[in-house]
Amino acid sequence: MRRPVNIEKIKEIIAYVREIDPFSAIRTTVIVGFPGEGEEEFLALCEFIKEVEFDHLGVFIFYQEEGTPAEKFLPKVPYKEKIKRKKEVMKIQKEISKKRLKMRIGSIEEVLVLGKDLKGRFFGIAKIQAPEIDGITYLLLNKKPIYPGDLVKIKIKKANFYDLWGEII
Repeated sequence: MRRPVNIEKIKEIIAYVREIDPFSAIRTTVIVGFPGEGEEEFLALCEFIKEVEFDHLGVFIFYQEEGTPAEKFLPKVPYKEKIKRKKEVMKIQKEISKKRLKMRIGSIEEVLVLGKDLKGRFFGIAKIQAPEIDGITYLLLNKKPIYPGDLVKIKIKKANFYDLWGEII
């Protein structure tokens, strides 16, 4: 997209953040299918994602907007190829997310209680989760009542691809 990028500097910054706080959450978004993105560029993006292991990653396909400079860029990436690339990146990220969340099992997190789901389970978001973007944290209750808006400390007991389960302590 003609944005200046220094991949090595990005890797250094992420490594530095994780050195200071291994439980920090690093998120980003990427666009696939920008005009001129060939197989080589796409594979480089996939390798970068595998190496850096973002905790949370959003993937969007490039949509051409009338009147923008990119409207004239060639070659165009076919829509079906954009969808295929998005699915491939999400498949890579799904495994990374699972691995990164499983590393949190046993840790103590602070969670903002949001309410109950349709099954009557309390849930909320930890500091590492963006509302309505990332997964959620299910709360395994003790005897103390909780209410939406409460901040509770939990011990992480379980993780899957995107969500956490924790026991209130």
